[in-house]
Amino acid sequence: MCLKFSPATTCNFLFLSLLVLTFPLRTHAQSCANLVPNGSFEQFSNLPDDDCDWFLATGWTNAAATSFCSALNGSPDYFHLQGTGAFSALPSNYFASLTPFDGAAVMGVGGYLDFAADAREYLSIALTCPLVVGETYELQFRITQGTPNVGGYSVNGWGIALTEAPLLQPAGCNCPITATQPQFEIPNVVSNAAWETFNFTFTATAAHEYLTFGNFLTDAEQTIIPFGTTGAFGLSYCFVDDFSLVPLGSTPTLDLGPDRTQCANAGEVTLAAGAFSCATYLWSTGQTTASITAQASGNYAVTVTSSCGTQVDEVNVTVVPAAEQFLTATICAGETYPLNGQNYTEAGTYTQTFPTATGCDSTVVLTLALDAPAVTNLVATSCADEIFTLNGETFTEAGTYEQLLLASTGCDSLVVLNLSVAPVATTLVTAGIIAGENYLLNGESYTQPGTYTQLLTSAAGCDSTVMLTLTVQDQNVYLPNAFSPNQDGSNDYFKPYLSFNTALRPRTLAVFNKWGGQVYAENASPGGSELPGWDGTFLGQPAAEGIYVYYLVLEQENGIRTTVSGDVLLLR
Repeated sequence: MCLKFSPATTCNFLFLSLLVLTFPLRTHAQSCANLVPNGSFEQFSNLPDDDCDWFLATGWTNAAATSFCSALNGSPDYFHLQGTGAFSALPSNYFASLTPFDGAAVMGVGGYLDFAADAREYLSIALTCPLVVGETYELQFRITQGTPNVGGYSVNGWGIALTEAPLLQPAGCNCPITATQPQFEIPNVVSNAAWETFNFTFTATAAHEYLTFGNFLTDAEQTIIPFGTTGAFGLSYCFVDDFSLVPLGSTPTLDLGPDRTQCANAGEVTLAAGAFSCATYLWSTGQTTASITAQASGNYAVTVTSSCGTQVDEVNVTVVPAAEQFLTATICAGETYPLNGQNYTEAGTYTQTFPTATGCDSTVVLTLALDAPAVTNLVATSCADEIFTLNGETFTEAGTYEQLLLASTGCDSLVVLNLSVAPVATTLVTAGIIAGENYLLNGESYTQPGTYTQLLTSAAGCDSTVMLTLTVQDQNVYLPNAFSPNQDGSNDYFKPYLSFNTALRPRTLAVFNKWGGQVYAENASPGGSELPGWDGTFLGQPAAEGIYVYYLVLEQENGIRTTVSGDVLLLR
């Protein structure tokens, strides 16, 4: 309780609402544990020694965003038989005299202040576990104003709210919590000097996790009964103790059911322990969920520890393995594969299921392959005078042929032959040489005129004929081995001299010095039979004396050309 104020200051308070009021003292018929931890405030971090010490009781809060001893939030008071100070001692303190209902501690909360409008204080705590929807619970607590109470006022509106999230007073204000209405409210004004017990039995409709106690009515909504203030200020002040929230009804019995036998291909076996309030689960597999999936044969045990005690159960699961047979087969295109009265013609994987003596299905899985006709393509060449044989069949004409054979798989095999026939190749060769030369053809040398025949093998492996017609002409060409270009009218030119009866014609004459440099070159005019010859000059200047090399190209009547070479001596 905030007492550090002037008459203009306000303090914060906490509220709770209840639904059913009973005065006889009751004990819980169930052995289930209390879901309100530290419901009698016996656990603490330190003993109280002043007002606003609610936070010393383990787990309890003031249901506010801040926890100051001021007008910014509600600030309940913690009282203990070993507490010290006027605002924390028992059995006598500033507000009243009383003995705890249970143990050595109580909490004090304000629900009305005559000089500060709508000042409230609240107590709140998290339950040990969420409520289970559909389960029945008993909520119980004790309340008194003590005697004599110096506050001078009694009010209604005290109650408890159960919520899924924490309730908080409006920020920066010790105002009433009005956004949430309490499910459990004391219907009358609380003015008793002795402890009153209130019990509420209900079925959970949500998984509530928090309990908040206080006065949820505004001043305008309250019934306010004054009985004479004897303290420093007027207020309605109550003490609370022994909060409990326990499951009711018969405690669920853990039963995993009878032993089970299940076919492996019928799916997994689910083992469920059932829903227990505030329960933990430990299976023999090490899993900690309410249900597990059994995938193998064996014994499965679970230990369920809840607020109502510990239970153990075990069940045996037998998983009958599936009988499976795998078949692999290959058929030829157009054939049928029969299996248990069903015929298959296409490649694929097929599954057949049959019942067995165990009641489980037996599965046959057929993987069927289709052997398409094997096609072999052959490309071959035959000589015109030969016979081509394939698989006992002979062919002499070019074309495309098909043979249908039986493959090693037992299915038809197709051979496609693309046959070409190479004709006998005859090559005519006409050549001419000058007497004294030789003509080389396919490694054979010829020097005499005439017609010659060679029988060769072509690239296709067939016979090939080459016919050579060779002419030999007399040279009848004279070239001097020396000349003297001194302009004396004798041997001034180097050139070929042809006899009158030769059919050869000079075409080109070229002369080179000893270093390979060309010093003279001349071509005969078309139809001409003579060359002027070299006058022994190079670039308009007399060439030096010495030996020079010449090349002379001669042309026969049939147009065949031949080259004559040699050397000539230039003299001055």
